[in-house]
Amino acid sequence: MRADQRIRRLPASHGIQWMAQGAGLLSVGWRPLSGVAALWLMISLIVVVPVVGQFMLAVITPLLTAGVLLAYDALARGQTPGPQWLLRAWQHPTARSVLINLGLWGILGSLIAIGFVAAWIGQQLSEAEMQALVAAPEQAISVLRSLEVGPRLWLALGVFVAVLASLVFAIPLAIFGEERLLIALFASLKAVVVNLLPVMVYLIALAAIFAATAVVTSALVSLLASVGGAAGAVMAQVLVLVLGMAVQMLMAAGQYVAFCQVFGWTAVAPDQAEGSVAP
Repeated sequence: MRADQRIRRLPASHGIQWMAQGAGLLSVGWRPLSGVAALWLMISLIVVVPVVGQFMLAVITPLLTAGVLLAYDALARGQTPGPQWLLRAWQHPTARSVLINLGLWGILGSLIAIGFVAAWIGQQLSEAEMQALVAAPEQAISVLRSLEVGPRLWLALGVFVAVLASLVFAIPLAIFGEERLLIALFASLKAVVVNLLPVMVYLIALAAIFAATAVVTSALVSLLASVGGAAGAVMAQVLVLVLGMAVQMLMAAGQYVAFCQVFGWTAVAPDQAEGSVAP
């Protein structure tokens, strides 16, 4: 059965289940998963390398995400994943090439969306105004607020959303189902459209968690910066990284649970079957 034929239409309430069950899976396996998250954070720091680091991280992010999903799948099967599970997707030749191409697809989609945004801005600002904006980027927000919403901006938003929708399930389809690139992208996009209501509920719950994390992080950073001096500033930076990675691990957990429910994926214990199987 093709991937797009295994898609299940779920009620809106499942969006909350994805978040709740993902959080439960994370809380049960937080000890082994902390090692996976630490390695993910260390690799993500290549972004500090100008241009090259950002490009490389964007390319390998689907590979790393697939490794985290494999770790969650191992937990569901009663195993204890170690930090090395983050790199397990690299050991799957077929999935590896698809996942790298998914990273390149994400970059291409982002560049197309940025191109539409640039065209939207260029349509309303003169060359002199553009140069002034580059010279004083702090004025960008006030300038952007003065621009009229146009079709190019909607195109940019549409491209960005479509790229994200095509990636969210394509990653687990590549690593668990060993689907080819175009099949995985199409099935992922179709799954999001079919399950738009639970996806929206999940995104609202995720936005609430982001907002709460931002408030807590801001308060703790201000406290550490005010009482700790230079050491407090360093601790604040570490805190931001740790909390950010915790949210990222939670997102991956929700992604795994959503994939299991939408595509009918079931984690099977090693003594019952060899790996996970899809009914």
